Amino acid sequence: MQQGDQQAFAEIYDRFNGALYGVCMGILKRPDLAKDALQKVFVKIWQKAKSFRAEKASLYTWMLQITRNTAIDIYRSESRKNGIQNDEFSVHLIDQVKNVRLNEEAMDIKEHIEQLEEEVGIIIRMAYLGGYTQKQISDHLKIPLGTVKTRVRIGLKQLRRIYNK
Repeated sequence: MQQGDQQAFAEIYDRFNGALYGVCMGILKRPDLAKDALQKVFVKIWQKAKSFRAEKASLYTWMLQITRNTAIDIYRSESRKNGIQNDEFSVHLIDQVKNVRLNEEAMDIKEHIEQLEEEVGIIIRMAYLGGYTQKQISDHLKIPLGTVKTRVRIGLKQLRRIYNK
């Protein structure tokens, strides 16, 4: 793909579009916006292919970062357009996922989240697969915001151990 091979790009699309669409849906919550976001994501992936560095991150992690950033930008744009107050995304915590080494053999994060303690797994699932902010999780689960933050930290530590095996 870095050399402009369209067949390689098509294979990458076929392999990863479902997972990246899920990330878009988790953040945007609307299929129409998620489809538009996914299209923008793959355009960016094609355009930025030469900037990918395997020594810095796996291909999936690199594409996941592009996907999250694109979906968050669209979410914020839609919020402004519709006059909706925009909750602050927990970007600093989302970025901590970069520290969890995702490799192609261990890409199924859902399977690994199942290994976490139940109360931690629920919060990690909501934050990273559902696109909820920490505040939204706190309100939805009716637990203190500090508890949410602590459980996210615990979950990320546990995931690091799982991925570093």
